[in-house]
Amino acid sequence: MVNSNDSNSALNKVLASETGQFPSDSVPAYTLEQSPSEMFFELTDYLREQFAINKGVLVVKRDNAKLSAISMWNNGFRQDGLTLNLPKKESLFEKVLESGCLHAEFIRGTFDGNFFERKLLLDDHTLSFALKPLILDGKVIGLIGFSSEKLTSFTQLDEGESVELLDDFAEKLHRGKTTV
Repeated sequence: MVNSNDSNSALNKVLASETGQFPSDSVPAYTLEQSPSEMFFELTDYLREQFAINKGVLVVKRDNAKLSAISMWNNGFRQDGLTLNLPKKESLFEKVLESGCLHAEFIRGTFDGNFFERKLLLDDHTLSFALKPLILDGKVIGLIGFSSEKLTSFTQLDEGESVELLDDFAEKLHRGKTTV
């Protein structure tokens, strides 16, 4: 007997690969009851097929302007409850937040960030990564980072429907900020 959820999932993958668009019935639908980490995990699970994501990190900007890693996703393994305050010294995350723009890069043996950022975002098999500032009403509220073992995974992260998904995530993250 064929599981209809498996059939729908397979169909969604085919549609996404052929059209470059996400099937509307599988778009994350965040609720006010979800924590920022739960929303991040839902988004990453959703985007992982389209962008071959192996690792992800959610970083929020605290009221004191410090960056804090609060959630990690590693090949489906979810880790929340983090409160790792990140140093500003040699910080690629800080540079990306200042630019306000997507930063996607191929790994060529060096990483421009500090030790903590490298550990949060990369592993031994990473070939590319992307850092996307989360902006709401012109104000940077955090950053989301993804890495992949595929070289060209993030060439379209800042285009089409993924932009809407990330903007929606930023809005919902801001609403739930009291729980961050």
